[in-house]
Amino acid sequence: MKKEVYPKILVISHNPFSKTQNNGKTLAAFFKDWPSNKLAQLFLTLDRIDTDVCDSFYRISDVEVLKAWVKHNNNYGNEINKDTVESFNDDKTTMHQNKLYILVRNLFQKRLPLSMIFRSFVWNRVKPWKNDKLNRWIEQEKPELIFFQSSNVYAIYDMVYYISKRYNIPIIMETTDDYVTYSFSLNPFKYLNIYLLRKKYKKLDLKCNCFKNNTCKVGFPVNSLEKYIEKLNELNYSYIVYDINKEKNELVEICSKIGKQNKETNKNINCLTCKGLNKYKEDKYILAVLKTFEKD
Repeated sequence: MKKEVYPKILVISHNPFSKTQNNGKTLAAFFKDWPSNKLAQLFLTLDRIDTDVCDSFYRISDVEVLKAWVKHNNNYGNEINKDTVESFNDDKTTMHQNKLYILVRNLFQKRLPLSMIFRSFVWNRVKPWKNDKLNRWIEQEKPELIFFQSSNVYAIYDMVYYISKRYNIPIIMETTDDYVTYSFSLNPFKYLNIYLLRKKYKKLDLKCNCFKNNTCKVGFPVNSLEKYIEKLNELNYSYIVYDINKEKNELVEICSKIGKQNKETNKNINCLTCKGLNKYKEDKYILAVLKTFEKD
């Protein structure tokens, strides 16, 4: 029997793995069968860690980044492991009563476009990802792959890009929501935030659903599929929606549309010769992808 290959994954997300919080529950579901010693998580909130999926964490919070910006220091970021989780969770309970935390929560974590732009401005001024303590932790973990749970805060894409380039590791991004489609609004800051997010998508080459430039864009909630198909039809873009047949280990076409040509569809990328894809061809989903292209 062939031994399954599990690369070491660095999960980067706002929320930690969780049994109760929505994004944390989604991440835990993705990795529930992954060996815990093959996971490490960098997360960006003071949410409670409540999981047995992962044992190694690094947290950088908005409160720490704001303090560092005001005081011009680099006192931010904490390594957390299974032995220190409880004390971290106790500190978090105390922090929630802190006036500065309440201010930051109201200022940074509400989804108001101006708040998100200011949040990114502060994070980009501090650049907490260029911190020796964080880099030592990443070097200790030795990740082979970044799994990035997408964000509406454009500075976080700079952090992911920096870590990917510094350690020469590919990125897989889970798209949790549509952050980059313009919709009517009287608020000019909404358009500005979307514009800045689109620039980060372009920097990471996230328009292309492949391993090109060490980046692969994957997934969004199944209950959002209808909305995305409706938008693609409206824009008259070509698409194919696949599901995986687990018994045959093949992709099955669910629906498709031939629309107008664009730069991406004209690239004719050959996935069978893609070095990034072949690196993970022991994975069942990747095997199904390769099988599909081999038939064509």
